[in-house]
Amino acid sequence: MVMETHDGVLTKETVKIQFIMQLTRSKTNKVIAGVCGGLEKSTGINAWLFRLVFFFGSGFWIYILMWALIKEEQ
Repeated sequence: MVMETHDGVLTKETVKIQFIMQLTRSKTNKVIAGVCGGLEKSTGINAWLFRLVFFFGSGFWIYILMWALIKEEQ
């Protein structure tokens, strides 16, 4: 789904909204809840890098929040 403004130009805000709307938790690439696998699918960045940030960085509570708010892929 591509979001465009009334004049047909994509803005930074519409790109951010599009990214958030497409974000899902992975059913196949998961260790706990699939949050990092879903981020890998959306961004192309290896899921293990997200796992390192979430569990060895300061992102543990962000991970828990994303687990609660992001729906699982179908």
